[in-house]
Amino acid sequence: MKNNTQINFNIKPKICVSVAESSLSLTKKSAKRAIDDGADLVELRLDFLSSIEPTRIKKEFEKISEKVILTVRRKDEGGKFKGSEAKRIELIEQLEDVNNSLIDIELRTILENKKKINQKKNTIVSWHDFNKTPRSNKLEKLTKLSSRYGKYVKIVSTAQTLQDNRRIIELYTKQRKGKLIAFCMGDKGSISRIISPLVGAPIVFAYHKKKIAPGQLSLNELKILYGEE
Repeated sequence: MKNNTQINFNIKPKICVSVAESSLSLTKKSAKRAIDDGADLVELRLDFLSSIEPTRIKKEFEKISEKVILTVRRKDEGGKFKGSEAKRIELIEQLEDVNNSLIDIELRTILENKKKINQKKNTIVSWHDFNKTPRSNKLEKLTKLSSRYGKYVKIVSTAQTLQDNRRIIELYTKQRKGKLIAFCMGDKGSISRIISPLVGAPIVFAYHKKKIAPGQLSLNELKILYGEE
């Protein structure tokens, strides 16, 4: 592979299960089942909830906050939040101080709301393209810009060809190990999800009972692939 990307087969990545439910009670049950079945982390897609109550979320997940990634995804990056953008930003502000949890905030959101959003060490700065994988120079610029604002950078594109996976994986040579999470969506992008932790991604995303992103692999599949089953 170009740029001397090194593959480490002796790793056990943190597997994060994405949870997308319409109610907080179902979210809690699904998160518990995923953790009980071996997930290291759970990403709570709060934008799928019919109602978001930050105080209740903090209370319900207080005991496992270090295993939680909170996400209120914006609509133009695949989010389902039905309220206004102003309300979404307000919710993000209220969720930023959940002890020990990570919060995923889009790069676009941070750039548009620098005075409102406090970029802390617990932030995953994300960027998504549901149509294509941009050229390498654009991906590198996005990665470099995102790295200014949080603990982790998450770059996710869509693979139209198998070659798109290569461009995404080559990003790992440009970023400090353990800081970048980059992969492709879509059936042609599944290979990048598998390879990403082998070249430095600290987290790999999976589904448990139902798939919520194209090309996602299941928790059990990843546990077998990485020798945890």
